[in-house]
Amino acid sequence: MRLVGRATSAATLSFAQMYPHMRFRQSPSALALSSIGFGAFRLGSKDSVAALVSALRRGVNVIDTSSHFTNGQSESIVGAVIGTLVAGKTVSREQLFVISKCGHILNKETVSHIQQHNSCEGAVVLSATAAHCIAPHFIEQQLSQSLNRTNLECIDAYMLNCPERMLAGKLNGRNVSDVYPFIKSAFKHLELEVRRGRIGSYGLCSNSIANPSAPDFLDLQMCVELANEAAAEVRLEHGEAGLEGTQRTRNQSNFSCIEYPLNIFERDAVESVNGGKVLAEIAEENGLYQLTQRPLNAIAGGAIRCLGDKVTGYHGTTCCPNIEILLIYPSSHTLSDESKITSELSTLFERVTELELQLPSLVGDTNEDIATVSHFIWAQTLSENLSTLISSNAFATQHYIQQTVLPTLEKDIRTLLEENGTAQDTAPPHEILQEWAQQYKESIQNLSELLVNLCKASETAMNREIASVVGAMSPSAVNAWRQAVVVAAADAAAAARTENNGHEDSVADKVDKFAQPPLSDLAIRIVHGALEMKTGGRGGTVLIGMRKGEYVDAAVLAGTGVVAHADDVESAFLCSLLE
Repeated sequence: MRLVGRATSAATLSFAQMYPHMRFRQSPSALALSSIGFGAFRLGSKDSVAALVSALRRGVNVIDTSSHFTNGQSESIVGAVIGTLVAGKTVSREQLFVISKCGHILNKETVSHIQQHNSCEGAVVLSATAAHCIAPHFIEQQLSQSLNRTNLECIDAYMLNCPERMLAGKLNGRNVSDVYPFIKSAFKHLELEVRRGRIGSYGLCSNSIANPSAPDFLDLQMCVELANEAAAEVRLEHGEAGLEGTQRTRNQSNFSCIEYPLNIFERDAVESVNGGKVLAEIAEENGLYQLTQRPLNAIAGGAIRCLGDKVTGYHGTTCCPNIEILLIYPSSHTLSDESKITSELSTLFERVTELELQLPSLVGDTNEDIATVSHFIWAQTLSENLSTLISSNAFATQHYIQQTVLPTLEKDIRTLLEENGTAQDTAPPHEILQEWAQQYKESIQNLSELLVNLCKASETAMNREIASVVGAMSPSAVNAWRQAVVVAAADAAAAARTENNGHEDSVADKVDKFAQPPLSDLAIRIVHGALEMKTGGRGGTVLIGMRKGEYVDAAVLAGTGVVAHADDVESAFLCSLLE
């Protein structure tokens, strides 16, 4: 039997009152929603399940998932965790606000069917394994599957996921104006789903909705008007009053929320370049609750910037059970690591070069042998691209190594051994070549690991520089962070009294050990401050990926206490390092 109920004002308020240190926001429908939400994009491992449980037990009551997250596994885990916690009376269903989405198709068979039969008017094929669809019959099917996976009777907010993707792919030829009829048709179906009780409301998740200069920009005000028209048509079809012309520009539908990227680099939603209204203001005027994503994964200068760092502290607090926090997208490398890693890299490059010079003497001298040997030039390839690799983020470098370097190396070594599998009079025994291959493979693997570590150390250095400058320009965010740490340290002190027979260090001494806030905490508080500034103080929920316990620790700390003041937000946005 599915879990009945949906988020209510009274229940979410009672949840908020259980966590007085956490920031909560009141939605236009009077729900009390945590200012930090659990992003369930990579939910799947045992650690991520434990992290979700921890988050819900520590004051997070907003969960963001989607039908395509980990191929539906994310929704299943969300449902299972909620069911377990409700059964154990840790939370009630009505205290939680669950979001899911539809639109992305990552099923090869479905994509193939669309390609062959053009079976979905509101669909576009993006690749052999991906498509996008917001047609009513597809939404109905996807929602049914989401409800089955989550085992919920009602999903609180069901979102269209990036409808601007309808402009891409193999069945394109559309422009933005062509997408709006699909959105209206989808909204009309979602209005019907609200009436059926399968969703509480609906929303729109978009990567382009904040940027009017984007070629795939979606106009939020236009979407509000489409939702009004869709809602009016449904009311008329049910014999109810329609919509007066003067009401068409203000939200009169069950369109309740939007989700979009916002971080200290990508600020289109809160920062106007021409003096006009920005997305956050338009959404607030229309009574739409705002959820933001990617607070610590920025796209800047054509690259992904990971805004994380490491801070050490004290264990055993209620607010933060593990204050030795590895913040989101963490790096365990200190600034002194860079010179050490660089030295080790130099030694390994020499070792790889030495092995590559040995190889011609270990094989024959035929044209085939020469061609095979020519593949083993990774010392040259990696050294020539060293500056590019280091300037990239660690994720991109690791992806390149795992998807390109190591598979190619494995293939070339296999070919080398197969072509020289029999000992010849002019070559050494095959065992010697095998030993060389093993040494070469291990050296490249060690070299690759060091390259990733150097990227992490470089990111740490850059993020600490940004944190230092931005912190100086936003003292309210720094003070808010310090106050949050005081709360955590006070809990640790109470635990220490019990464990150490009354002896403890002062809270002030503990806080003094935090010389500078990590960039991740500053970034989240500044984003919250920007949202408050543009929404008359309402603010919104910042969604953070929390697939590990330490990420929950960091998020809960960032969700504790106040946010950056408006003046400090504006000052921080002037920082040249954030351009």
